[in-house]
Amino acid sequence: MKKFLLILILSVGLYFRFIGVNWDQNQHLHPDERFLTMVGTAMKMPKSFSDYLNPKTSTFNPENIGYKFYVYGTFPVVLNKLLAAANGADNYNLFTIQGRMLSAFFDFLIILLVYKTAKLLTNRHPERSEGSSDRRSRNASLDSSVTSFPQNDNIALWAAFFYAIAVYPIQTSHFFTTDTFLNFFMFGSFYLALRYYVGALRAMPLQDLILSAIFFSLALACKISAVYILPLILFFIIRRVLLKESPFKGESFCKLIGFVLLIYFVLRLADPYYFQSANFFDPRLNSSFLNSIKSLTQFTRPDVWYPPTVQWIGKPVSFLLINLMFFGVGIPYFIF
Repeated sequence: MKKFLLILILSVGLYFRFIGVNWDQNQHLHPDERFLTMVGTAMKMPKSFSDYLNPKTSTFNPENIGYKFYVYGTFPVVLNKLLAAANGADNYNLFTIQGRMLSAFFDFLIILLVYKTAKLLTNRHPERSEGSSDRRSRNASLDSSVTSFPQNDNIALWAAFFYAIAVYPIQTSHFFTTDTFLNFFMFGSFYLALRYYVGALRAMPLQDLILSAIFFSLALACKISAVYILPLILFFIIRRVLLKESPFKGESFCKLIGFVLLIYFVLRLADPYYFQSANFFDPRLNSSFLNSIKSLTQFTRPDVWYPPTVQWIGKPVSFLLINLMFFGVGIPYFIF
């Protein structure tokens, strides 16, 4: 019965995200989406993989195709470009439609992540590994700190259902912007870090740590603001190490260093254009990207009157909360 309910919830979420994908009848009314479409259709296939990795010459780098002001990650656009080139959708209208479908697909996957995260948090009796009494004591402490909710699969189903019908995720699923891609990979990295934190009670699942790093790298490759979730991810990873064993032991230290290095390595592959050169041993950020970020911060000043930020001038924090409550998720959802 519960599997049927989950399938029903996923079906509802899928329907709401894919219905009306051409909502503006090819008028390209969303400005960010229109910009990403312009960048994506202007991209040309690099001559080689080494050319792709070189920010100075790659035709996947917005700076090299006439878009020097670019503050997003390129991973969603490049992914859409590769698929569009493969199926004949590499034109102004179809590139947007396909991008919206990708956006809807990634947000649909978040419904599953919400379900699995809620189920993980409500699993009250994770299997413990054998070990010393001190280790078992630490595991018991971890068990109580993570599993504070009663075991009830209904909680996971309700969580998935509420996300499936939430207005704001459904709305953003209809835009080819970086938001849904970013949300999926951020949430995925968080879930995997949480699973590593809890799953370490069984066998310290290294694959969860590796996947969490990869997902976080891809989140950064979608948008640099993914960095804001890094403290939460590191909290679970470092706390697991502190509870399991001394963080200064060789194995634990190597895992933490490896986690950071893997993030860097995957990011160099997923979005090489954040960096100044193609040299993997040169971690300097691209000066053009940094200048774009500086320009963007200037645009938020009230005296500049940059059109996308005019709506925020003189508005208190409550303005955002009120809009989220009334138009984003609804009053009952917001309260509970």
